[in-house]
Amino acid sequence: MSRRELVIGVVGLGYVGLAYAVALSLHGFRVIGVDVSKERVEDVRRGLVSGFSREALLKATQSSSLEVSTSYSVLRDTDIVLVAVNRPTCRECIGLG
Repeated sequence: MSRRELVIGVVGLGYVGLAYAVALSLHGFRVIGVDVSKERVEDVRRGLVSGFSREALLKATQSSSLEVSTSYSVLRDTDIVLVAVNRPTCRECIGLG
């Protein structure tokens, strides 16, 4: 029986989510990143994200080890999904925000 490649999804391509996505993709995993911001997704594809190595971003996206999208449907074939999004403060949680 052949083993299928592990596919990891990352929801949220801010500093935390993108750092995980790039690191995992550069270590040999296939990663699919999703963000609600079209601008963020395009910036990742172009390697233009402040705080990240342009070379690392382009290497990951151009080698197809890191795919990025604004569509959550691309996550349907992932084996695991990491969620790295802003969480509300406690005041927001209880409706005082």
